[in-house]
Amino acid sequence: MAEVRSQASTWGVRRLTAAEAAAYQALRLEGFALHPLQFRVAPEDESGLSLQAVGERLAKTFVVGGFHDDDLVGVGGLTRFDGAKLRHRALLWGMYVCERARGHGLADELMRILLAEARSQGIAQVILTVAAENQRARGLNERWGFSAARGGANARPPEPQMQPTNAGRAQSRTNIGEVRN
Repeated sequence: MAEVRSQASTWGVRRLTAAEAAAYQALRLEGFALHPLQFRVAPEDESGLSLQAVGERLAKTFVVGGFHDDDLVGVGGLTRFDGAKLRHRALLWGMYVCERARGHGLADELMRILLAEARSQGIAQVILTVAAENQRARGLNERWGFSAARGGANARPPEPQMQPTNAGRAQSRTNIGEVRN
């Protein structure tokens, strides 16, 4: 388990297992309740999932969790796209750190581990979406080399520029070789 040390806390970060489905779902539902517009899925879609379905998601996708003592306080996921034309890309999704754990470097550690996993899978490009008004998330993404997409799915913007998509969201992407370690 990776550790992140701050002035007051030590965070443990590791891949989640199916056995942690209840804690994972509870944290996601907390995020949806407090920040419903910050997620690309509807709260009712997540709350309607059985613990078995959540456990299956954890078993088949790469989802990491940040822990303070034994409490799950942050999560993020990485899913590789399927198909010959898309398998060089992955979606970074579901990033959430609860209020009490923010500002101590946990989001950066989650991002570090997710991008390291992308590199280990040979993924060349990671994309994500973020609510346009979520300045904290946008700042995190920019620190890690993500820049806003412009134009079509294959466009390479000459400079960062946010492109609104549905529901006031913007899509960002980074080439794995361009992000910091």
